[in-house]
Amino acid sequence: GAVIALTYQGMFQILVDERIDAEILARRALEGGTGVYEAIADDPAINMQPVAVQKALAYLRKHGVIPQTVQFETDCPGLRPGQLITIKFVSAGLNDYYLIESVNMRDLQGRINRYRVSAVSGDALGGWLEWFSALARQAQKFVLYDEDQVSMLREITDTVRVYDISIEVPLGTVDRIPESRVEKACVGFSETDWVH
Repeated sequence: GAVIALTYQGMFQILVDERIDAEILARRALEGGTGVYEAIADDPAINMQPVAVQKALAYLRKHGVIPQTVQFETDCPGLRPGQLITIKFVSAGLNDYYLIESVNMRDLQGRINRYRVSAVSGDALGGWLEWFSALARQAQKFVLYDEDQVSMLREITDTVRVYDISIEVPLGTVDRIPESRVEKACVGFSETDWVH
């Protein structure tokens, strides 16, 4: 005959919506548009509102910032988008791995190919080595479709030896030089940077 009263708090989904207004304004100034990028993260292990807010803010601090970009020029060939390079320039505060985003080449009077390289820091992701290691640890199977391209960097060094057949004496050694001027390259002596 006793009356029992039960009081409980139901388990409901916790939804939080966080933003960093300074980063939105920075993206708007840099890229135009609204400057808003949206992402959804799901974590069923979180069961308290303050924890969800803290995780959302940590997610924004990690992924919601414009990464540091470095641009430089070099005369050395071989750099490709997707490669990791070490940039160490202590006076500018640079000493880390950077991921190459783009490489543009221009010809300087038919003598030198100059490359303008743009590389991005992986600090916001915890560093590129950690990011790629985490990706490998997930053991995801990569599937390539017909429209996908895979670029493989191959560096080949060779020399050309020139002989006078009548006297069989070497005339000298000529190192190969990439020819980039239009209508100047000879058939049988050409260079390509991309293999598809």
